Amino acid sequence: MVQMRPEYPLGVLCRVLGVSASGFHASQSRGPSRRAQQEARLEIEIRAAHQRTRQTYGPERLQRDLAAHGVLVGVHRIKRLRRKLGLRCKQRRKFKVTTDSRHSLPVAENLLEQRFQAGSPSRAWLSDISVLQQRGRQFESNWPEVREAA
Repeated sequence: MVQMRPEYPLGVLCRVLGVSASGFHASQSRGPSRRAQQEARLEIEIRAAHQRTRQTYGPERLQRDLAAHGVLVGVHRIKRLRRKLGLRCKQRRKFKVTTDSRHSLPVAENLLEQRFQAGSPSRAWLSDISVLQQRGRQFESNWPEVREAA
């Protein structure tokens, strides 16, 4: 109402919002309610706990952490305040296996048998495929030549 008061008369605003003019004036002279004061304190506590827990705790674990620090608050209130503050916990990605060792495809023969010395240049080559995941899959191949130490 306070923001719209310069644009509209008080009587119209009170009628549309269903409040009395005396109720509006009384609310302007009062300070913040006890719940509003608690909310402000809880917001600070929740931000501190969020940082203290390295931004990894969800509402349930955060509730236990706050209780351990002497702040008793419900889970739904924590959820609402976190949503209001824009706080989200960091999600850990699950490990995804990318190698299937139990396949029936032919496997190349091991010609070097762990002897990584070459008698002359271009006698032995090895390869490594590194999988880089950036917006889909991209593959980077490496083909270094095995050489004798000089």
